[in-house]
Amino acid sequence: MTSARRVHLTVFVIANVVAIIVLVLLCITLPWYRAAQKPVAFERVREIHSALVRYRLERNRCPATRHELVASGVRPFAFTDPWGTSIATWCSEAPKVLSAGPDKIFNTSDDIASAR
Repeated sequence: MTSARRVHLTVFVIANVVAIIVLVLLCITLPWYRAAQKPVAFERVREIHSALVRYRLERNRCPATRHELVASGVRPFAFTDPWGTSIATWCSEAPKVLSAGPDKIFNTSDDIASAR
């Protein structure tokens, strides 16, 4: 076996070992990463809910659009949960805010809802 061939084989083996290590680390950290997203979703739901309640108290009506809520101080990105799903809002006597949760499907057990 030539020296150049040995170098190529060594680089190939090292690259494969590194790839396997990266995959193992991803498998280990993925559940932690998903769990770390829930507090972000709770915070966004709370932020929107508080803004809806505040808006309703100050103006004696619900905002007609999300733009009105953003103009009152809600960060625009707060309307999307960490999993990329739009956060649903209902404004009535008691405003309600709902994130679909990690499964991205509304009305399932992992949904994150505002306080009732």
